[in-house]
Amino acid sequence: MSGIFRPRGPLRRITANAGNSGVIAGGRRKGTGVAPGSIAFVGPPIANIAGATGVPITAVPTAGLFANDTGAAVFAKVGIWPSWLALSAIGTISGTPTGAGNHPNVQVSCTEAGKGGAVSNAFAVTAT
Repeated sequence: MSGIFRPRGPLRRITANAGNSGVIAGGRRKGTGVAPGSIAFVGPPIANIAGATGVPITAVPTAGLFANDTGAAVFAKVGIWPSWLALSAIGTISGTPTGAGNHPNVQVSCTEAGKGGAVSNAFAVTAT
């Protein structure tokens, strides 16, 4: 009977951060595998970041891209980020390129006590 969806109770609509919504059925968010109360990256994906030396990049907020973050989450850099690029305590990426370079496959992780953690999609940071 693999592949047959059989909920273990009534379906109910939920809304996560940033207006992302889904349907809970059998203890998991249908289509995403997000268990209620656990941190999950629900996106949309973080776009590649490009900037010019000496010009601040447009800040990129990431907190709303993770479901079930209650504000007590810890954000961290994953991969090799350029030294000029910062990730704030509230999950905002910002900075001013100090020289040319390319940093592919960087990510943001989000963890919260008792809720586990998740990692964003990989994205590239390029400065000219």
